[in-house]
Amino acid sequence: MDFQTCFVYFSLILCMLLFAKRSVSLAKTGKHITVTNYTFFIPILVFSLVIGLRYMVGIDYERYLMLIEDGASDFYFQSIEPVYQYLILFIEKHSLHFSFFFILSAFIQIFFFYKAFDRPLLFLLPWAIPLFIMTEIGSLENGVRHFTALLIFFYSLKHIKNQKLVYYIITVLLASLFHKSVLICFPLYFFTGREIIKSVYLRFGLVLFFLLASSFLRGQLLSISAQLIVVLGYGNYLDADKLVETGLGIYVIWIVNFILIGFYPKLKDTYHKNGFLIYWNIFYIGLLLKPLLDYIQVFSRMNWYFYKFRFLIIAFLLHYLFHHRKNPVNMFFFVFVLLIMIVLFIYNIIIGSEQMSPFYFIWDQVFY
Repeated sequence: MDFQTCFVYFSLILCMLLFAKRSVSLAKTGKHITVTNYTFFIPILVFSLVIGLRYMVGIDYERYLMLIEDGASDFYFQSIEPVYQYLILFIEKHSLHFSFFFILSAFIQIFFFYKAFDRPLLFLLPWAIPLFIMTEIGSLENGVRHFTALLIFFYSLKHIKNQKLVYYIITVLLASLFHKSVLICFPLYFFTGREIIKSVYLRFGLVLFFLLASSFLRGQLLSISAQLIVVLGYGNYLDADKLVETGLGIYVIWIVNFILIGFYPKLKDTYHKNGFLIYWNIFYIGLLLKPLLDYIQVFSRMNWYFYKFRFLIIAFLLHYLFHHRKNPVNMFFFVFVLLIMIVLFIYNIIIGSEQMSPFYFIWDQVFY
């Protein structure tokens, strides 16, 4: 684990965490906080530059670099969404540095991330920021287009909370200009705002069922869905097996998931007015689908729109546990879950998970 990689990631977390805490403090005084406020603008700028100026970080980076350098002549160009086609042509026309592509992408991603934290959810930002980076930075550095669509979709969920269907549709359509797969999220507006599963036994039971049944259903699911995948334009992913977590790590991940299910009633009662049910229902769908879809890349990335909200549910959990820490059980789970998140993050850096490390900047090309 080299020093630069650790310094970059942990400095980024610390910087964004401190500004997030400051934004919450200002909001408590009654000040209206928007993305133009320095507590939002500075971390957005820092994130955009740090992530945008990386070099060969992320498995998909080289593919994107070739696409930018070859422009419309690249065979992959016609298959990408119109916003990125235009961006690549713009870079080519004006002879801009390839890093402009990654900087702008990172800016759009983090901009909509912050926009999603409206005032009813702002208190959670200092918890969500480090968890987002620790759990999702590897995926963000890979599926650039896909993750951009995901974070615009994250922002769109505020329109479900406010029951503004037209705004929700417009925002999801905007996200589809970055990655058309986000269109599968349209129906979520109509049922995610209410409690779907009230039985604690059914909540646990369904997850266990899908975990056990996944080994029998994967093959059938792939054969049934193969033609649909080709129609959607992802046929090149059919044979791209995704590396699924193995060993102790996968058990630890599922332990945390079951802790989240166990604390669901308390989290729902505490954060109901903050739109918790919307985030929970979307995450729970992803949790059920995870054992079935994780083994192949196209399916796994489709599930990003659901399971990736795990970071937010964990943020809710840690916020709750910390503010009820006088109870020794809550304090135990707070320390336990937080340590797991930190240890898994460090472990992923050490092993270079999703090629998130070593972290090079564009001026480090000579060392690559």
